[in-house]
Amino acid sequence: MEPYASATEKASESDREWFLLHPKDTYRIRPYIAGEFGREVPPTTSRVLVEQIQTGMRTRSIIDAEIVQLLEMGGIFFDPRVENIKSIVANYQKKKMLN
Repeated sequence: MEPYASATEKASESDREWFLLHPKDTYRIRPYIAGEFGREVPPTTSRVLVEQIQTGMRTRSIIDAEIVQLLEMGGIFFDPRVENIKSIVANYQKKKMLN
């Protein structure tokens, strides 16, 4: 068994349970669980954006503190109806790296 398999399973189960309790939500922001992305260790200010695409199907992305702040503030940056949040996050992070 991979040393990180249990962390991934723990993260997945936590997300599954959360979305069962919040059926109208399409995303959640939560702390990183050590080992859930294998050997990749994000900065301590990072969070995990979990997007539920459909019941039982979710994506997880590491996001930095600035994106967390924008998502928590709401406004025009994030609208729950946006279907491709990963694209928005990726474009924002690319622009940030170029500046």
